[in-house]
Parts: sequence; structure tokens; C-alpha cells
Amino acid sequence: MNDTGRKPPTTYPDPVMTVAELERFLNDAELDAIGVFDYSDEDGTEAAGMAGKVEPDEISAYGSADVEPVDEDVFRLRSVVEKPKPEDAPSNLAVIGRYVLRPSIFDALERIEPGSGGELQLTDAIGVLVREETVLGRRFVHGRYDAGMKVDFLRANLELALDRPDLAADVEAMLREVVRKRGLG
Repeated sequence: MNDTGRKPPTTYPDPVMTVAELERFLNDAELDAIGVFDYSDEDGTEAAGMAGKVEPDEISAYGSADVEPVDEDVFRLRSVVEKPKPEDAPSNLAVIGRYVLRPSIFDALERIEPGSGGELQLTDAIGVLVREETVLGRRFVHGRYDAGMKVDFLRANLELALDRPDLAADVEAMLREVVRKRGLG
């Protein structure tokens, strides 16, 4: 145990990648083509993440980033705030839960206090890294569903079911029946 009362972090020699939300890409080739991250051990970057614009009234559901452009779709994070009130958000650029992180993130997690929702927030730990190291982001412009939003969660499940050969016909028939019964189409 350390002075925070927590177990000391495990040391990992390699970068860690997280994907925190359900996401649907058109196909694997598109995922490869957008090059989620051009991550290199030589560039000194401690972390890289994805961010996308949301409506100002939606930003309180996400982390919000203040950024400095590096090139067309890449930026350097200046600060990040987890689930701010719309009036306190540095921007409507939402941090959307895809990261490549060096092992220093574990030390940063040890140094934060519970934040939004009384939980340790990865965004807060990234905020520690932002103050000490280079943290880059890439603007995310491809479609995604936020599994934290009920309608997006449902839509993602329907889309995934329609993509599965073993479910597609039954799910399509079910949807047609619901539309017909409700007079929606």
C-alpha cells in the first residue's frame, strides 16, 4: 500500500489501448484507413486520444478538451475536463474514449482523487499527463454510437444484429412487423 491507501500500480512495459464505448465502423478496412493513431515510441507522446464535436448541451456527458492544432486532424491537448457543465466546458470537442496510453497513465491514476460520479476518471488522469507531457488527439469524424445513450445503445445493437448472417433476417422481419403494427411506414 502507498500513502493513498491504494495498492502500488503494476508496471507495464508497453503502451495500453482502451476502447471505452461501443463503436461501429463500416468495415475493418475503414478502421485501418483512418489510422486511429500514428503512435510511435520515438515521438515522446505520452498519450493519444480521439475527440469529436458534440452539441454544446451534450458536452456534460463527456470529457471536454481544450486543444491546440498540430495539423488538419491532429491536436495537442492543453486541458481536459470530465463531464463539465456546458457553461464550464473549454469546448464542445468531446473526448470519446479511445486512447493509446503509455504506462505513465498508471502513475497518473494513482495521483488523482475520485471525480465525477465519485469514481476515478481516466480523463482526470489524462489531465495529469497533459500538464506534464505531450498528449495528442485526433479528430474523430467517422460514425459512432454512444452506448451511454439509450437510443444509441439500441441502434448499435440493431445495426450489429442486422450485420450478422445468423440474425439479420429475423431482426429485419421483426423491425418490419413493428413498423407495420405502429403505422410508421
